[in-house]
Amino acid sequence: MRDWLRETSASPSSISVPVHDSDRASFSDARVPEGLPPGLMGRVLEYRVFGAQRRPVNRLLQSTDVKLPARGAVILPSRPPRSATDADTLAVKGDLTHDPAPLLDAVVRYASEPWPLVNPEEQRLRMEALTTRHAEEQALPRTFGGAVEDALRATREAETRERAATDELRYVRARFAALATTARSGALAAALHTVARGLQAAERDAQAAEELLDAQTVEFSHLRSRLAAPRPASARALTAVVPNNWEELSHQTRHECVHLVLADITETTRALRGHPLEQVWIRRTWQTLSTLNSYAAAKTAHGPQLLPHLAAYLRWPDAATLFPTTRHAPRESARLMASPRLHEARCFPVPRTIHPSGRVFMGEHIRIGSGRPPAPRLHLYDDTGGRTGQIHIGYIGTHLPSLRTS
Repeated sequence: MRDWLRETSASPSSISVPVHDSDRASFSDARVPEGLPPGLMGRVLEYRVFGAQRRPVNRLLQSTDVKLPARGAVILPSRPPRSATDADTLAVKGDLTHDPAPLLDAVVRYASEPWPLVNPEEQRLRMEALTTRHAEEQALPRTFGGAVEDALRATREAETRERAATDELRYVRARFAALATTARSGALAAALHTVARGLQAAERDAQAAEELLDAQTVEFSHLRSRLAAPRPASARALTAVVPNNWEELSHQTRHECVHLVLADITETTRALRGHPLEQVWIRRTWQTLSTLNSYAAAKTAHGPQLLPHLAAYLRWPDAATLFPTTRHAPRESARLMASPRLHEARCFPVPRTIHPSGRVFMGEHIRIGSGRPPAPRLHLYDDTGGRTGQIHIGYIGTHLPSLRTS
């Protein structure tokens, strides 16, 4: 955020205006362009600051002597500052939700102020710095292009390794179950012990493969983001701070993921608490929620033709955040859906604007953890193309009943 404040205030061609939106109300966006003079069209950058985000923003603005008022706006001062402006003239107070006229007047008045004279030597040094920065940005594709290709190759290899480990684990489990159900005699005790040891080793290999795939996916996403064009704020990744527990995860999701609706997971995550892999599952769940929020934002910005569903976003070169594609299941099997009991177990509450009954079937899910139970899953309903325009997370918890566990 400090870098953003420094860059936006240094640009002479644009006027940056953070606006405080305390309740995510809809501003009269259609009226703002009509009030701007032609010379300011495309130069005014509005940044929406939601709710309690105003406090950290004001802490960073202390060095500029300006402050973002509640439900108001502030014009970020340029560098060097214009002589006729001060903190009082840059702040726009009052409720701008229904009347943006005071903000328009302040922006027009600020734009009409003359720029201070710049020392020729200072101007030359500034141009040299801009030229150097431009050359460095042009060199980025050559510098990181190879690293991105290497990361992509490593990610694909990690996915292959994870699939192989999962298949081996599935085979060993089936073999162990068959032996366990046929007999419990002393003659089979040694064989059962051997297979049990193989099962433990297969589960360790599967867990190691998942951890490797996590690391490769994060590295690939990071390298690719450095090559991508600047994205709008709504499409960027969420905070890198991983929640410490499920309560923090719920809180961060409801305050940062504006495109998600998260159900109450207090009871459904109770069986996951205290497990040795709980922190791994929390990290993967937060990565999944960040990806879902970025997908919904990108779909809003680019339309359903480019991003019709989540699987298309996971393959999209400009995706802001990712989780491994091997963890995504777009639907349940036909045999499972044919079972009324298993079908009902995957129905979760949604707004009645989506379905009159207030419940829908959420077959699409994300695999948060594998191995032996609880094998947590996240079930969702994608309404990004519907009335709410959001993704509804109906369930986070242990693996729901299936054909194998019935």
